[in-house]
Amino acid sequence: MFITPTSCMIPLAAPLRRLLTVLSILAVLAAMQGCRTMQRDQTAKFGKPSPYKADWTVTRTKSGGAMISLQYGMIQDTSKPINKFMSNVVNLDICIYDEEYAPLDTLSPGLVSSVTGFTIGIDSLYMLAEGRWRNPMATPFTALIIDAVLTMNDSTRYHDAVRFELPAGDSIKPIEYMTVKGDIDEQTDSTITFGLLATRNRGVHDDYHPTSERMRLEIYSQKGVLLYGSNHGMNFLQSVGQVEPNKIGDNKRFVFMWGGTDNDGNILPKGRYKAKLTLVTRPFPYSTTIDFDWKGNPK
Repeated sequence: MFITPTSCMIPLAAPLRRLLTVLSILAVLAAMQGCRTMQRDQTAKFGKPSPYKADWTVTRTKSGGAMISLQYGMIQDTSKPINKFMSNVVNLDICIYDEEYAPLDTLSPGLVSSVTGFTIGIDSLYMLAEGRWRNPMATPFTALIIDAVLTMNDSTRYHDAVRFELPAGDSIKPIEYMTVKGDIDEQTDSTITFGLLATRNRGVHDDYHPTSERMRLEIYSQKGVLLYGSNHGMNFLQSVGQVEPNKIGDNKRFVFMWGGTDNDGNILPKGRYKAKLTLVTRPFPYSTTIDFDWKGNPK
């Protein structure tokens, strides 16, 4: 936003003055909270640069993600190029990358218009967008590269990309949607019943079962060779299912009884093995492993 020197200031409309005051306060608060320590233009890495740059605000969330907002501000005057440019934007995507430019996620918040008044040449028009990145993979990060992709009505795409340094405090750590813990419910001479306890932390309705398979058991040798998989030779129903537990803080226990065999039906010899217990979900599975001793003496 262009601000003239004090000696050249012109009277501003009251609504605009109030908005400028609010924006100044928000900027100070954002700086105090350490929402970003550095911003560097990264547009050249992505494609055709937008002729106009947004004002960005990026803050960490306690769950390990980020709140991302951007704003394009302009004096209302249809003769100005920025007014013509922004009126031709039909879509906005926010693409998020790590420090090595590996893609993490894409948000599609859209642009919302806001005005301070309706006096041409005095009052201002703002194009705003805000999105919450949930960090579904619980990816650790100390910086993010964020690219605003503006699609015009002629399908031309412009990029407005910046890098933000976002150091993590000790109290801010990524939190997985769910945590799982494996154990052995019961062991006999011929079977072992494995249990998988799932606890919901966040992300209700953000994960799903892609098939009718819920829990998967895999048995490995101590050298890491896969010997048995409960999904071996199975044809599961291709249907999307809700992941339980589906309330934050709730638990659900899954169990699977293994008969001591490999994938060919042969009884495994006595010894020490590794069990991998997996809740089969998307966008990523929840897994844990436990070591166990197999008696190798089936009835």
